[in-house]
Amino acid sequence: MKPIIELTPQQIDRAIEGLSPEEKLRLTEKLEKETLSLRWRQILRAIDVRLKKSPLSTREALEEIKAYRQEKRNAH
Repeated sequence: MKPIIELTPQQIDRAIEGLSPEEKLRLTEKLEKETLSLRWRQILRAIDVRLKKSPLSTREALEEIKAYRQEKRNAH
């Protein structure tokens, strides 16, 4: 069993400030990895809410995809 250390948000902030840039990068990557499923659920929930408020027809969805692809092509 891993020991549990309780820290306040301020203590965490101070600890992070003391990290080197490389350590901060490792921490960021670890947090991103550990929160990926949560972030995806939030994105999917937001999409679901948006579609319930204003559903897209198949034609509208295809137009959005086409516009997105064109935008990506023009960016390169």
